[in-house]
Amino acid sequence: MKFFKVIILIILTVFYFSCGDKSVEKSDLLMSAKKMLDSAQALNSKELKLEAVELYNEFINKYPDSSKVIDAFYEIARIYTDLNEYKEVIKVYENIAKKYPNTKDERNALFMIAFTYDSSLRDTLNAIAAYKRFLEKYPKDTEGDRLSESADLMLKSLEGKFNLDELLKEKDTKVTGGSEDSTKKGNSKDTTGNNKGDKKDAKDKKKNPPPSN
Repeated sequence: MKFFKVIILIILTVFYFSCGDKSVEKSDLLMSAKKMLDSAQALNSKELKLEAVELYNEFINKYPDSSKVIDAFYEIARIYTDLNEYKEVIKVYENIAKKYPNTKDERNALFMIAFTYDSSLRDTLNAIAAYKRFLEKYPKDTEGDRLSESADLMLKSLEGKFNLDELLKEKDTKVTGGSEDSTKKGNSKDTTGNNKGDKKDAKDKKKNPPPSN
């Protein structure tokens, strides 16, 4: 009986330390990726940025069930965006959408796919298809970030149903116009743009000019 207890104790000890080693290795891998990225940004090195991507991908492949995987995905997307590798950015967001269905991360990823096609690649056809894909699954905003509203406006603009730039300009004009009106009222200016008080002072100066030396 004592022999079996010793065997069980050995098994549990090995299991404990093996799990601990994996945890350390997992942490070390993420730390290595972050340090590589920090160095890449400091040196503005494309090669080092791509090496950081490799380390993040290694982490994702080794520990697919880790809660940190989503952070690794987002870091990779940021790196590719910084490198203007927008097709790679889209691939990353497609992987996020596939791995995290029916979550806030999938929602963000689907929107970013459409936005990247639209804003970065200027690919109208794929942008329209991606916005429609997003709105089919998320037709209304539930997170308070107005992604669905934005997607709907951008889609209508791309389809030529209205001019988004003109709409934004019109809203901006209304805001600045209201500010100008309130400023005019506050200053009590006449139709020439002069303050009434300034006009009266000018008349008094004409009647009583300052004494000449």
